[in-house]
Amino acid sequence: MAKLYFPLADVVRVAEETAAAPSHHVADWLNEGVPQVPALMWVKDDGTYIMSNADPRPEGDVIYARTTKGPRALTLSGGGDLYDVVRDICGGDDFAEYLTLEGNLTAANLRAAMERGARWFTISVRGESFTIDAEA
Repeated sequence: MAKLYFPLADVVRVAEETAAAPSHHVADWLNEGVPQVPALMWVKDDGTYIMSNADPRPEGDVIYARTTKGPRALTLSGGGDLYDVVRDICGGDDFAEYLTLEGNLTAANLRAAMERGARWFTISVRGESFTIDAEA
C-alpha cells in the first residue's frame, strides 16, 4: 500500500470553489455515464494530482500529491525521475477518478476536518482500489 498526501487547506479551497461553480464537466476522454456533478478529480498522467471539474475551472486548482507529510517529501508533478515513482504507486495507465462532493466527502466536511486539526487529505492506494481520509 502507498499513501499520497495533499495539503488539506488547498483541497478545501478547491472543493468549495467546485461546489459553488455554476456547472461541471466530464473529461472528454472518459466514457459516457460519468455524472456532471461537483467533484474533485484524482488524475494520474505523468504525475498525480487533484483538480476541480468546475466549469469554468478555478485558477490554481491543480494540487500535486506528495509522498510524505515531511519536509523531504517528493511532489509528484511527473516527468523525469518521478515518472517511475508515480507509476509504482498508481500503475502505468493514465486515469481520472471522480470524487463526487457528496455524502461524507463534501466541502463542509473537509473544512470541518481541517478545523479539528487535520492538515492532509490522503489517498491510500492498494492495487486497483483506494480509500480517502483527512489526517493531522
